[in-house]
This record gives sequence, C-alpha cells and structure tokens, in this order.
Amino acid sequence: ESVKTAFSESGLMHILAVSGQHIGILVVILQIILGFLNKNNTLIFIKVLTMIAIVWLYALLTGLSPSVLRAAVMFSIISIGINIRSDSSSINVIGASAFFTLFFNPSTIMNIGFQLSYLAVLSIILFYDFIKNLLIFKYRISDYIWEMTAMSIAAQILTVPIMSFYFGKIPIYSLLANLIAIPAAFI
Repeated sequence: ESVKTAFSESGLMHILAVSGQHIGILVVILQIILGFLNKNNTLIFIKVLTMIAIVWLYALLTGLSPSVLRAAVMFSIISIGINIRSDSSSINVIGASAFFTLFFNPSTIMNIGFQLSYLAVLSIILFYDFIKNLLIFKYRISDYIWEMTAMSIAAQILTVPIMSFYFGKIPIYSLLANLIAIPAAFI
C-alpha cells in the first residue's frame, strides 16, 4: 500500500499499472525473438499474426484494462496496416481503437483508465513533435533526455485536467520523475 501511495503521489502510478507501455515492451521483445522471420512476405505475415496473437493473449491474461485494450487494438491495426502496406493516420488509429472499445462496452467511457490512456496517447500524437522540435541538441544523450521530457510534457497536456478533476492535485515533480521512471521501466 505504501508503494502504491508513493507512486500515486509522485505521478508515476502508470508505471505500476499494467498499461500500453507494457504492450510496447512486449512488442519490442517479440520483434527481437521473431526477427528470424523477416526473410520473405509469407514469414513476415506469420510473424505479424503471431505477434498480434501473443499481444492479445497478454491483454486477456492481464484483464483487458482500458489502457491495455487500447494498446492491443492500436498495435493490431498498425501491424495489419503495415503488413498490407497501407499508410494510416495516428488519429484514425486511435479513433478506431476507441470505437472498437466502446462498441463492445460503451460504459468504458466512464473509466478513468480509459480516459487517461486515450487522452495521453492523443496528446502525444498532437503535441510531441511540436514540443520536441522546440529544442535541438547536438549530443545523443541530451537529445534523448529532451525527447523523454517532450514526451512527458506532451502526454500531460490533455491528462492534467482529468487528473486534477479526479484526484484534486497534480504532482509538479512528476515530469522529472518520469525522466527516470519511464526508461527504467523498459529496462
């Protein structure tokens, strides 16, 4: 309980919760493990189907929380689109994901996890590139730190009002804490 409280008060609760970030980690691992299938179109198709199946199995095993469901649907749509060589807009992908999620359970729209997950991703899609391009760094490490900062700032633009509404407070130092916590979570 004390760990949960500490993470919540520091604005890092998303690290403890099974989320879309975990789907991302799983996908990176699967890309490495199944990399040997990148030889021809048939094997690539098998790789994509295998990855989609494993992502959905993981989503089911973790209870299909709104953020995991969002990530699984988005991953599936993007993977299929890439495999059929179709360009897709990130806004369209997130919209399709929300549509499918709400089609099967319309009451999910009232779930705070659904709201925060979709608003964070939408916020990143809308604001990340602009924020990232505000500063350009010569060295790789400083550029990486700035990209993580820009991602965190972008995600918070649309989520801060929701967090303020539900929790009545916004931990200002969460921006700094996320610089350490997000890369550490991947490790």
